[in-house]
Parts: sequence; structure tokens; C-alpha cells
Amino acid sequence: MSKNRLFFIQQHLTDTFTHGGVGFKDAERVLVSLNFKPLVFPQPNSYSIYAKLVRFGFLLRWLTTLPTNAVIVFIHPLHSQLSNWLVKCISQYRKSITVACFIGDIEGLRDGDRELLTKEKAFWLHFEKFIVHNTSMKQWLQSELYNKTIVMCEFFDFLAATVQEVRKKKDIVAFAGNFDKAQFIWQLPNVSTNTIFKLYGNSKSNAFVGFRNVLFKGVYQPENLPFVIEGSFGLVWDGMSMDKMYGYHGAYNKYNSPHKLSLYIISSLPIICHHDAAAAELIKKYNIGFTVGALDEISNKIENISEEAYVQMQQNCRALAVKITSGGCLTGALKELGVIK
Repeated sequence: MSKNRLFFIQQHLTDTFTHGGVGFKDAERVLVSLNFKPLVFPQPNSYSIYAKLVRFGFLLRWLTTLPTNAVIVFIHPLHSQLSNWLVKCISQYRKSITVACFIGDIEGLRDGDRELLTKEKAFWLHFEKFIVHNTSMKQWLQSELYNKTIVMCEFFDFLAATVQEVRKKKDIVAFAGNFDKAQFIWQLPNVSTNTIFKLYGNSKSNAFVGFRNVLFKGVYQPENLPFVIEGSFGLVWDGMSMDKMYGYHGAYNKYNSPHKLSLYIISSLPIICHHDAAAAELIKKYNIGFTVGALDEISNKIENISEEAYVQMQQNCRALAVKITSGGCLTGALKELGVIK
């Protein structure tokens, strides 16, 4: 084992994404830039007896040879059982090693799966240091786990170029995301105002033909989307209703800072979200958009925003984008956690 003391469990570095998973990939890219060494199990897609034995050998090797002052960061959820075993065993049997858990997703909350959530909470009991998205997620975790060190990253880092375009204030709203989780989009034709919605994501190109106020704009690679996304505002919304955060995915917005927040910020798109969403606090803190209780309220809110206020929101987005595109969100959280200087 090398003298390097900084490590992370690699899961996403070589993956390709068309939506939020790119946030996990960029997090691992940030760790690499900070001189964290990836721990990768060999032959991850092979289920042969030989491959399983080889991977188990790597687990034993890392468990016994990692430096006594090592730091290991991993992104939850871990989808490999061996990775789960590794971080739990290190936390239990190598007390001098620091293990930090970056909670990228809480699958039990997201999917309304109580059994899975119980397993997730039991897994987290093994660790002492956590990075979470925002204040709402931090408060929720503090109510579930006691005497843990918890810091916030606020936004996912998005290692793409910042868009410098000066947008004009119009009643045009972009939405980028997973349409399977965003069933509310099929209600958008019922929005009674003149708001135009431009959608980016996986869908059949003819699925929105005939909708007076909905345009499907296609699928783009994440790093290219900031340069092609059209509109004056970006929408953070999920679930089954355009009137409230309804359904498991809608309710998850109370805790989650989705990757699309970062997408909109680096695209110079001020953000719209539900006033009970976790993102609402960040939008108000940094003055990068506004909140509503239902999508029907958007048009009136836009109308009442002055041109000067809209320009200021864009400028605030561009200031935040410098941090987001340089890996500053995760880097800052790791420094606050005390695992790097």
C-alpha cells in the first residue's frame, strides 16, 4: 500500500449519465483532484467464483494494509455489498482510520420504502462523519442519528463550463430531469396562465405534440446542456402534482438538493421551487430565484419581478457557479469536516 493516506470508494468515475447521476461522478472527480486515491474492486461485472474470490482478497488486503491515519470517503448509497462490508469493517476494526459518508441519496426516503430506510439508518450508525445536502437533510439526520458530525455541501459540484449568457426575463421555464419521477409534467397543459415550459430529458419526441404550453427539447449530455437549455427560469419540482409536493418523489424535495439546482445555476437560470422544498432556503439565502406553492403561481411571480431584480438573480447565479464548477462545494465540506486542510 502506498504512503497516500486519502482514499475513496470508486463507483461512478467511469459511468455515463444523462441526468442527476453526473453529480456523483463529478464528486469522485473532485476527490481525485484533491489527491484521493480510488479503491476499486476488480472485475466488478463478473460473477464467477474466481472473480468473487479475487474481490474478497482485495477487501482483506485493504482492511489490513491501509495506513493507520488514512481517510476514506464514500458516496451513499454503495451498490456493492463488498464496498459496504469494507467501510463497515474499517470503521469497526480500524478505529484510527477516518471514514466519511457523503449522503448523495436517501433511497428509502426517495422511494417511500420504509424497510430500505431502516437498513440505511442502521448502516449509518457505523460512521461518525457525514456530508449532507442542506439544512433540512442535516436536521432530519440529526433526529435519526445522535452525536454525529454533520456538515453541508449545499449544492452538487458540476464540473462544466459556466454560461455567461445574459438572459431576458420572460414567462418561459425550463425543466430538466427524469420524467419518470416527474409525473406532474403531464398536468402542465392544465396550467391556466401563459407560462411556457421547455422540457429536457428522456421521452418520445412526439409525447408532447399538441400541448399549447409545453415543448419537448430533447436529451443532451450533461456538460452540454447548460449551453443549449432555453428559458428564463429553471424549475425544481418532482412528484405527481403541479399544486403541491405530492407522492414520494415530490415529498423527497423536502430533504434533497437535486443536481438540477447546479445545472440551472451554471446556466444562469434563476430557480423556481416549492416554498416547502429544501432548495427554497438556498434560493432565498443566495437570492437566485423565487418559490411558489403551485405552478399556476409562476406567471404572476415573474410579472412582479423587476428587470433589475432579475439581472441581480443572474449575477448571483454566476457568482455561485464559480464555486460549483471548480469543485468548491465538496472541497469546502471536506475541509469543514476536518478530513483535509
